[in-house]
Amino acid sequence: MEKFEKMAAQGAMTMAGGIVALYAFLLFIWRPTVTSGAPGATGGITPLLWGLLAVAMAVPVVILAVAHVAFARDLKTGAKPMH
Repeated sequence: MEKFEKMAAQGAMTMAGGIVALYAFLLFIWRPTVTSGAPGATGGITPLLWGLLAVAMAVPVVILAVAHVAFARDLKTGAKPMH
């Protein structure tokens, strides 16, 4: 199992980076458009709702990214005795 710990740690760090990159990509895709807040506009997301979405999505993203980084650091240190 020791020979796979470094690869698993690298995978956990990559996953944390991927989660943050996906978050940034989704915020970019769902950004407000010029006509989204205009009177009579039929679609789009307003800047207020986009900010609310960004904060609401940030909570699970931060939790998942921090958990993966902690798991990667734990794997990098190797096996430890339980007592």
